[in-house]
Amino acid sequence: MSNDFNTLLADARKHGDNRCCAVIAVAVAADVTFKTAQNWLAEQGRRKRRGTPRAYTHNALKDHGFTLRRLERLEKRCRTVRTLEREIGKNRTLLVHTSRHVLAVKGGKVHDWTQGRLHRIQEIYLVEKT
Repeated sequence: MSNDFNTLLADARKHGDNRCCAVIAVAVAADVTFKTAQNWLAEQGRRKRRGTPRAYTHNALKDHGFTLRRLERLEKRCRTVRTLEREIGKNRTLLVHTSRHVLAVKGGKVHDWTQGRLHRIQEIYLVEKT
């Protein structure tokens, strides 16, 4: 499935959604379509064109067979999205929270507009299929 950021952003516009960073992050992390991720988050209470609480994002993944494990050691080493790109391995799928934003990292690549930027990381979670 082609889940790169630009494709998912085009899908978001096609579905009339904005402020949908959590939908894109869930779609990348779970390797599902934008619409599927949007439905998963709607089950948690997310409304279109609105921000998404962290709990909704985590619960949407957990309810569909994923586990999330916080990586505090990596959080200490990687303070920004730019440094995270240098530190991560290619075999990990991560959910990364910054202030009022969430992004996904998969295959060693940041799937978000914050790629290469100095946005300060608050939490990093390892996403694994159970």
